[in-house]
Amino acid sequence: KFNESIGGGMRTGVTLIGARSGLGKSVIAQITSLFVSGLQIPVLILDTEMEYKDIIPRVLANLSEISIRDIETGVFANSDFDKRLVSDAVKVLENSKFYYKTIAGKSFDEILSIVRKWIYTEVGTTPAGKANQCLVIYDYFKIMDSAEISDMQEYQAMGFQISKLTDFCKKFDLPCLSFVQLNRDGVAKEGTDVIAQSDRLLWLCNSFSIFKSKSKDELDAESYENGNRKLITLKSRYGGEHSPGEHIPMHYHGATCTLKEVVGRTNGKNEII
Repeated sequence: KFNESIGGGMRTGVTLIGARSGLGKSVIAQITSLFVSGLQIPVLILDTEMEYKDIIPRVLANLSEISIRDIETGVFANSDFDKRLVSDAVKVLENSKFYYKTIAGKSFDEILSIVRKWIYTEVGTTPAGKANQCLVIYDYFKIMDSAEISDMQEYQAMGFQISKLTDFCKKFDLPCLSFVQLNRDGVAKEGTDVIAQSDRLLWLCNSFSIFKSKSKDELDAESYENGNRKLITLKSRYGGEHSPGEHIPMHYHGATCTLKEVVGRTNGKNEII
């Protein structure tokens, strides 16, 4: 359903998802990377906050559906069944094309250099100089180097970031899934004006979607079985965005770091279709 809402999947350029802090942006990044890399398509996650050692329990929890806490503490090893599930998850990860890089504190030009090196060393290029099939996931747009905003406002720096990233994607003909924090209005409002920092992020992306928790009224009307999160595509350059009040219901389970679309979507009247 998300693929449909953005016009048939991710294309060359930036697919942007906005959410408030702590709602599961990184989970979307991880499950997307696991699915695509499992198809033997190289995927690079660029993480502005977490270290590789911190995401491994989350990735294994997602693959095995064993809780993150049990994996971190080793409790899973007390059960032969759970131990086999985690072992199988490790094998899946080892056999995938999953790449991960922590980029905390790096300038945006350094980040693009990391992606460029990855393309040349791990992905490869066509005779025309384009990247072979791959996916870059940038989690998430933020200013990490104060030097980047020394002579400009933060919203201007954010605009330059997506401009550079969009140009980079076009140069190598690759898709990028990226994320941005929503401002406080994003708690209640569901319009394109809820992006924090810069409208230019909206101008230059292929599509923009909001990921948020369902309200109590929505949970009561749709029932918990029909998901506790929702995804709303507000802009899609290639068509398919949602009508007012319409959304894709999703179920998020934090303990196992899983997120799944609920079959169907709402019609704007809190009814699943």
